[in-house]
This record gives sequence, C-alpha cells and structure tokens, in this order.
Amino acid sequence: MTTLVDIHNLKKQFGGLTAVNEVNFSVAEGETVALLGPNGSGKTTVLNMISGALAPTSGNITLAGEKIGGLAPNRIAHKGVARTFQLVRILPSLTVAENVIAALAFRPNHLWGHAARDRAEQLLADVGLGGRGDEHANDLTYIDQKRMELARALAAEPSILLLDEPMAGMNVEEKEDMSRFILDVNDEFGTTIALIEHDMGVVMDLSDRVVVMDYGKKIGDGTPDEVRNNQAVIDAYLGVAHD
Repeated sequence: MTTLVDIHNLKKQFGGLTAVNEVNFSVAEGETVALLGPNGSGKTTVLNMISGALAPTSGNITLAGEKIGGLAPNRIAHKGVARTFQLVRILPSLTVAENVIAALAFRPNHLWGHAARDRAEQLLADVGLGGRGDEHANDLTYIDQKRMELARALAAEPSILLLDEPMAGMNVEEKEDMSRFILDVNDEFGTTIALIEHDMGVVMDLSDRVVVMDYGKKIGDGTPDEVRNNQAVIDAYLGVAHD
C-alpha cells in the first residue's frame, strides 16, 4: 500500500513537559487508523501537529512525500488535510449550510453559488442533517453540531480526514449511525482516516490498524487483534504502575 502520511521521530515539548516523544508511524492511502490511549497520552497533540495547529519540536511529518510539519493550518488544509475537533468548533452566526459552504473553498475545484449550496445540502443529508441547512448552527444540539462539523470537513474533499473523538457524547444508536457513515466515507470515497476514539468496540470495528500511545510514546501498532493481545497495551489500560 502507498504511504500517504509518514510520521518520523515526532516530538512535542511544552516547556519541560514532553507530550509526544519520538513517535513513528505511517498511514497508507485508503486506510483507517485509530489512535488509542489513556487521557493525556499525546493522541490529540499528534493530530494537532498533522493539521498544523501545533508545530513539532522535532521530527518530520510528510504528506504524499511532501514535508508539512510546521506549516500553517490553512496551507496544510489546502494540501488535503481536514479535521474535526474534540470540542466542536462552529461558525455560530452562520447557518448550517453556510458553515459547510465555508469549507468548499478548500476543495481542489472551488464551487460557488447554487452548486456550492447543492453540495452542502448533499453533505448535510449524508450525515443526517438533510433539510436543516437554513437553521442557525448555534441552535443545533451538540450531537448535530458534531455531524455538521463532519460534513464541513468532508466538503474540502480531503485526502486524509482527522477525527478527534467523533462519537463523544453519543448514545449507542448514534454511535452506530456515525460508525456506518465513517465506514461509508472510507469505502465509497476512498478517504484515508485517522481517528481518536475511546470506545474500544468502535475502534476495533472501524480500524484497519491501531496505534496505541501512553505517556507520549507509541507502545503498540498493529491490527485490532494484534493490539488487543499486546501486553503493553493491556497494562496501560489496566493502570499497571510504570517503573
């Protein structure tokens, strides 16, 4: 499989705190990779560095062979990286459709006018928000805001989609719906996905490969079955004391 994103010796320090410590992994084209680990293990920091929200202290991030580590977020977005956030980020004064239309500027081929509105409505329908484009984004429930944010990320037609806890706060039925949609995005459009999710069942069902982090370091990397039986991963989740 062709490597799309390659992370080499990635490190991020905040003063004296090392949040990510010499992490290496890659994501192949069309693959769904989950980042798994306890709270504070460095998962979101890795996504932030891939998307440009944070610059690495050291190490390299490449996208299709091109170095992107340390570039501004808008430049990385234009190169094909889109993401959602652990805490939903919306444009509250705009309508639901306008939130999605705003992201269409990052498409390889821009859409304007009626074409942009039609594309936004289609994406909203795909995530379960059909017919609600004229509502104000601020009036949506938290779950529906997460759906809108996902539609907005897909509007840019990214080569890789970064999802930070896309199912946080959802009930079982909502998680099932979102899981099916993420699988469809990967299967039908071939979109490469890297996601953070704490629900172990969701991770095992969605992922081709799982990268596990603890205390800023990678402690596991493999198929869901391989990771499930990795003793270091088991110890991390059971809270075994570190030497």
